[in-house]
Amino acid sequence: MLGTFFWSYSLCVVPVGYLVDRFGVRWIFPLSFTAWSLITSVTGLATSFPALLAARIALGLAESPISPATVKVVSQWFPHRERAFATSIWGVGSRLGAMVALPVSALLAVHLGWRWTFIIVGTIGLLWLPFWLTLYRLPREHRSITAEELRYIETDHGANEHIDGATARLPWATLLRYRTVWGLMLGSYCASYSNAFFLTWLPSYLVLTRHFSLPKAGFVGMLPSVAAVIGTIVGGLISDGMFRRGWDLTVARKTVIVAGVLGGAVIGLVPFIPNVAGVMALLSLSYGSVCLSHGPQGSLPTEIAPTPRNVSSISSLMTGSGQLAVVMMPIFTGAVVDLTGGSFDVPLFVAGVVVIIGAASYLFIVGRVEPLPMTVITARVQIA
Repeated sequence: MLGTFFWSYSLCVVPVGYLVDRFGVRWIFPLSFTAWSLITSVTGLATSFPALLAARIALGLAESPISPATVKVVSQWFPHRERAFATSIWGVGSRLGAMVALPVSALLAVHLGWRWTFIIVGTIGLLWLPFWLTLYRLPREHRSITAEELRYIETDHGANEHIDGATARLPWATLLRYRTVWGLMLGSYCASYSNAFFLTWLPSYLVLTRHFSLPKAGFVGMLPSVAAVIGTIVGGLISDGMFRRGWDLTVARKTVIVAGVLGGAVIGLVPFIPNVAGVMALLSLSYGSVCLSHGPQGSLPTEIAPTPRNVSSISSLMTGSGQLAVVMMPIFTGAVVDLTGGSFDVPLFVAGVVVIIGAASYLFIVGRVEPLPMTVITARVQIA
């Protein structure tokens, strides 16, 4: 039941990235947000397993534009030197939202029942809608922006953002011809693989293997999430800070990404630690380290896209690959735990190996952080 959301999300996020590039975020974002808020509320009315299943599938479809649309907004409103931190703020928002939602939803469920929990949470989400419709415009179309602010944003845009997207647009499928795009997809898959453990199996691991009570697992289990929030903020600040201080953009982005993802490999050492304090320290270090790379990772599509109209498409390919890991990791872990009579040793070790592969992908397969060459576009324009 839980996995159906990730299946539909990962399948839809790739084509939806093209739609965001094609039609922009001003209307796709609110349509998506309205749809997932209504679907969340309707979930509370489900009276059968098929109805609940359909609601979960529809929710994944409705939420799929969130990542490519947010990356698009960052590319439009922030100069290069601020994009990693801007992306980090978005990542922190989603993680804090998840942390707050857990106790709030539990409180609502205890006092009002699970149905009203879905209805209320979905309805509250709609309060965001009028603010977006009223406030969001492109920088050049925004009434409140000053000439100085506009100059600040646009003077540090990359070469790809001065290309006329109406006359030069790389076909979506052509993006898969670039080695760097495949490197981003593999890196995103590997980083998300270890993160999936914290999103799905961590409470069960603490209860079944470390013999925590359920309340203790819920409380202590928040420590890796706190580390994730801190890591997300720090990673964006460090990467942008390096770039502003004169470091090459490739070095500023890839150093933080590779170091962060590689640090996540300590999750593979958890089975060998006998005491609980050591276990929680390693788990927190692992999750916090991988999240250190969130901001620089999220800024890469805006910095390597051959044209502005390919930003969301590249972001959606990364996100789709990452979501595939979120689907596969819980299935593999569950199967191994079942076969071994409750042991998490192999899944945790495998997660450590996978993130090492991810770090290698960012280091060796992803090329320089600069706009991808537009040879294909030039050929198409000449033919036309």
